[in-house]
Amino acid sequence: MEASARALERSPLPIFCDEGCQRLTDIERIKDSFTGINIKLMKSTGLFEAKLMLTRARELGLQTLIGCMTETSCATMAAAALAPQFDYVDIDGPWMLAEQPFLAPDLKDGRLVLGRQAGLGIHPIHPSTFF
Repeated sequence: MEASARALERSPLPIFCDEGCQRLTDIERIKDSFTGINIKLMKSTGLFEAKLMLTRARELGLQTLIGCMTETSCATMAAAALAPQFDYVDIDGPWMLAEQPFLAPDLKDGRLVLGRQAGLGIHPIHPSTFF
């Protein structure tokens, strides 16, 4: 954390904690060494803890980014449900997979195009595999 705190003092750019902040309990430890945190649903254990992390980060004046790993649209569409509450969004995981079980959401001008249906809007490529 010491090196991050020194870099933060000198950097004109925001510095986000990525892998060093995976759970709610990590935020207190890193709060003075970074401008913000990157919350990944797969690391934070899901939507509930991610929302708690977002709330705590806001209380501490930290910027927030919702990110992902290389994962299917099933996970990234869950992140998209929280995305409007974040300062930054980086949920490009589905486009890094050669094969995946779900259709990737549509992109237009670098933005996810969300459908009007209820739920996360995920569609299995081969429905018989899942139902």
